[in-house]
Order: sequence, then C-alpha cells, then structure tokens
Amino acid sequence: MLSNTISMDTPKYNDTGGSWWGHNQQKLANIEDVVFYVDYDNSNLDFGNSSVDNPFVCNFMYLVENVKTEFDEQPCNSPGNILADAIHNKVYYIIVEPTGPAATGGFGWTGESTTVMYEYDFSPSNNNLDFVEKHIVTPSISDGKIRQGTTIDDFGNIAIAYGSYSYNIELYLYNFETQIWSHEQVLSNNDNDTLMYCHVVMKDLDHVYILAHQDTAREGDVYYQYVKFFAFEDDAWTSKMIVDYRTHELAEESSTLVLNSDLYLDGDNIHILANATEFMEVTYYVYDGENYSLIEAKGLPKSVDNIKLESFDSVLYFITYSDDFQPTMKMINVETGETVYSVTGVSRNRYIYPLKITEEQFLLLIYPDQNELGNLYTIDKK
Repeated sequence: MLSNTISMDTPKYNDTGGSWWGHNQQKLANIEDVVFYVDYDNSNLDFGNSSVDNPFVCNFMYLVENVKTEFDEQPCNSPGNILADAIHNKVYYIIVEPTGPAATGGFGWTGESTTVMYEYDFSPSNNNLDFVEKHIVTPSISDGKIRQGTTIDDFGNIAIAYGSYSYNIELYLYNFETQIWSHEQVLSNNDNDTLMYCHVVMKDLDHVYILAHQDTAREGDVYYQYVKFFAFEDDAWTSKMIVDYRTHELAEESSTLVLNSDLYLDGDNIHILANATEFMEVTYYVYDGENYSLIEAKGLPKSVDNIKLESFDSVLYFITYSDDFQPTMKMINVETGETVYSVTGVSRNRYIYPLKITEEQFLLLIYPDQNELGNLYTIDKK
C-alpha cells in the first residue's frame, strides 16, 4: 500500500533539463532509513547558461521521517548521482561541475566541465555527515559527461560511465581499498553515433556492465533508435546489440523510438531492459557472464511508459508506470507475470526512480518534466 507522499522541490526551469532529467542516474540512496538526494537549482539560467562564473547549484539533502535537511551545496551543470555505502558508512555525491565559460549552442546548454565526487563519512547515531574529500575524476572538457551513470559494489568500489562525443564509452573506476581512480574506454560503434545515458552495474572492479542508447544529433533531429550493452570483464571489452530499430517502419517518422530502461544486477545475472514506447515493446535479456537469454516480459500493461527492476525477498519484480486512462504504478512478478501491487493516481511523469529500503518497503521518486512539484512515494509491499 501507498503509505506516505512527500513533495519534492522542482527547479525553476524544470522543463529544460530539470530534476527529472537523467533517467539513468542514481537520484536516491540510503543508509537504513536516511535517504540522500539532490535538490537541483537552475534558476541562474536567468543570467545565462551554467558556467564557472554562473553555475547551477546542487543542494545535498537527506530525508529522515519526512524532514528534509540540507548539509552542503556545490556548483553543478545538471542533477547529480548519489551513492551510499552502508558497510563503511560512506556517502558520495557525484556531480558535473562547470569549469569554463557558458555554452552558446542554445538555452540550457552546458560547456566545459569535470566530474567531481564529494565524499562524506556518515554517522548513523546522529545522522551527521563529515566532509572527507573532493575527488576530481575526469578531464575538464565538454564531452557528454553530464549524462553519466554511477554504481557501487559490495566492496565499496565505484564505477562512473558515460558516452562521449568522440563515440567512446568512458569508464572511471574507484578502488576503495587503494583510493585510486583508473580509466578505461572502448569505441561504442562504427557509425559515428554517440551512445549516451549509461546505466552501469558492477560485481567488482573486474566485472562492470553498461547499457546505453543512441543519442545522435543529425540533420536537425536527435535519434534514439537502438540500445547496446557493454561488458568490461577481466580487462576485456565485449558488447551486444540489445535492440535496433533503425530499419523499423516507424524509423523515418519518429527519431525517438527506444530507451535503455534499466540494468539490474541480481546475483551473477545481469538483467537488461529496453523500452520502445512508440509501439509498446519491451525487450528483456538476461546475461549470465557467458550467454544472453531473451526472456518474455510477462504480465506487462498494454502500454509501458517506464519500467524498472527490483528484488524483494529474492523475488524479482518489474516496477512499471503507465498512463492509459490514469497514472498507474504496478509491481509485477517477473517469473509469473502476476501483478502483486497496483496503485492509481500517482503523479504523471516522464521517468521513475525506485529505491529499496527494506524487503517490505521501497520509495518511488516521480518527477514531472513540467514546472510541477515532484513526489516521493513510500510504498509498503504488503
């Protein structure tokens, strides 16, 4: 059941890359019942695009028992990623910081920047956060990093991945034990396409997995027509095309056909989701480290605007959002296709961001892409 709803702050220019933007990002993280998030402020667009002299602001927030607390703020170009390490009581805010003049390509465009990671020690006894270090992760250039995805493994190691304008997948790895960053890259395709909005998961530093979709500007349009998976295993790269609609009958009529919906690590298996909302088709693969299996996505609604994966009590569920007649969120057992939970009347939205709190409870963050407040729903599974 839906047990609680909290309104989330929405930036002034939410329809121009606001809080909803970045469907691959980790917008929520938690240690026990303390939830960390970013309150994004881009009101400086009144004075021009984000720059080193006129940056947007990421307010670092946490939420306990419906009370919001800001504990830091830093300059940024876009909403950020948050990771939490409950074993070592670490919290990381990973943002893109402007380092040069304002971009001139259009309203809301970003220019030279670097990825930075703010590291904090967290004290569960009093919810205190102590600043540890600002990590400068990437070169200071304009190369697509604002669309970066992040993840953390069970050992505290961190991966940051994004597609670059030079057609590469860029992967930055942080070794928790040595506190050293390393960089890997691979050419994403041979068609001069940019593949962006990387979802990333990792088993450890030697096993990292990335899901990206085409995001290519060409002839006055932007194309989202295929999704590709990358595996970085034991210093070697492999890849697989998950779905490719470039020759589909709708490809000439619509440039936006498919998104990389989710990438989920469940034990040794990597679950891969791509969602073609234009003609209501969800593609679902499972990769076990050797083989790819195409799986039927059972029990889905007739239309699926958003779809994610989450596991409760070792059972994997689809979390879907649809807006056929009214906004509806469902939890669907992946194996059986049975709908175990459904709620109507949630916010109309562009993307959804679930966060598992316990085996019986999760949060669902919904941001609209218009100038309306977002909502954070608390959902009790039973």
